Amino acid sequence: MNDRNQDLGKLMQLQDGRAAVRYERVYPHAPERVWRALIEPDSIKAWFPTSIEGLAEAVASKRANGKLRFVFENDDGPAQQGELKVCEPERLLEYTWGDELLRFELSAAGPDSQHCKLVFTVTATERSQANRDATGWHLCLDNLRRKLAGQAPQQAGEAFTELSAKYKRELGSDFPKFLKGGSAKELARELPGEHLEGQLFKGANDMTVSLIRAERATDIAQRDLPKGGYLVVIEGAFELHMGGHQMRLTAGMDFHIPDGAHVRGKMEQGARVLFAAPSA
Repeated sequence: MNDRNQDLGKLMQLQDGRAAVRYERVYPHAPERVWRALIEPDSIKAWFPTSIEGLAEAVASKRANGKLRFVFENDDGPAQQGELKVCEPERLLEYTWGDELLRFELSAAGPDSQHCKLVFTVTATERSQANRDATGWHLCLDNLRRKLAGQAPQQAGEAFTELSAKYKRELGSDFPKFLKGGSAKELARELPGEHLEGQLFKGANDMTVSLIRAERATDIAQRDLPKGGYLVVIEGAFELHMGGHQMRLTAGMDFHIPDGAHVRGKMEQGARVLFAAPSA
């Protein structure tokens, strides 16, 4: 079964004002096997966005508040800190990743109890992250299934574009707050004249903005987006490489990087991409 045909994650609004996305999956494997895939370093590399230093050790000792460190492949972003919050082997795992809270609930499923139902909930600090993150976590759960089946992980690629459109319809759009436009066409009308392409200018809410247009298919070697940065595709497509993963972003898609990152990729001919970050 292809996970992308399963139910999409559901957006929940928590009492403290934060947004959370909840997923349900049933894997044809016993809960203890799924548990190992959640905590063992080699398995984590196959489906999680980063490596997680300290998780296996903290789980082995059931050490609540054990310190964790999340490290991106190829140094594509600053390492993030976290803590193990809850550990009940083969039943419940909960830890923080920066400002996010990740909760994995496992239970036996199926008539022979040899299947595992996984309820995964991720809590984000900003509503603007929900659409992007929901797509990414959905693809992570795809790769968790592949890992359990002994298959190699898949790059997001076109699947990210397809799923992002579905989540945008499901969760609604929270287009970057520093822009007045609610779509790529509206944003294109807002932008200053063509002479500002490749230059820095001030956007709303004290954001520094640069607009890049590719005269031909162009590799973007590496560009730093500081904390709170946005990447928005105005026209064409941008293949984003980050953390060992690649995602195809098409016109109207935005990518919010709350903690900062080193991004690189390829712009197709004629593509226009806006980079924005809080002014220093």
